[in-house]
Amino acid sequence: MASSFAATEKFRVTMQDNDGSSQRVTAQLSLDGLKIMNQDGSRTMRSYNLRNVARWDLMDTSTVIWTKADVDLEERPLTLSSDSTTVRNVVDTLAMCCMQ
Repeated sequence: MASSFAATEKFRVTMQDNDGSSQRVTAQLSLDGLKIMNQDGSRTMRSYNLRNVARWDLMDTSTVIWTKADVDLEERPLTLSSDSTTVRNVVDTLAMCCMQ
């Protein structure tokens, strides 16, 4: 059975900032890390190496990805929302990439 996992998986999600604002973005996951790109995928807004992903929490239609860079004192949350199927696929892909 052939694997359906591509080198890079992209998901259209809504990123919710800590101040309560939200914006539509493209989340790109690969073995290189997590990139948050603008909606059409032409500009990288945030980039995280997988070693900086500390943990993640799955809710029904959103996931909180906790990141911690070398210069951070505390973990920082990144909340991504979409339909429940897309959110589950984001978490599955993230787990698969982190376990490689």
